[in-house]
Amino acid sequence: MVIIRDSLTFHYVVLQWRLGSEVGSHRSTNTRKGGDEKMPVYVVLGRYTQKGIENMKASPERLEAARKVARSVGGEIKEFYYTMGRYDFVAICEAPNDEAMTKSLLIISGVGAVRTETLPAIPSDKAADILKGLP
Repeated sequence: MVIIRDSLTFHYVVLQWRLGSEVGSHRSTNTRKGGDEKMPVYVVLGRYTQKGIENMKASPERLEAARKVARSVGGEIKEFYYTMGRYDFVAICEAPNDEAMTKSLLIISGVGAVRTETLPAIPSDKAADILKGLP
């Protein structure tokens, strides 16, 4: 019997039940499936909701559950930092595409403990190539 202590774990278990063994089985290789192209990187800025603040002690477990959700769509939370100021945390994530990133964030945010703002990150070498092409 599985004891579910928070709703993010519950959503992960439901997702696992719906999709079978696919959930959590992906491992990030920092490349997209079948190629050498690196996966897109995203910077996620987050704030805790009142619900998240009231259950702050469960934050490490929610983070682990969020990591499983990210892996379930083929992505990964590469780095996670608690911060002071306007945002409560910053995460550096990878996902195969915008759709996978959006799906994982909707699952995570759907629990109600966090609100996020996500920034697609462009590597400096790719940005330099874009800038070279400007008129």
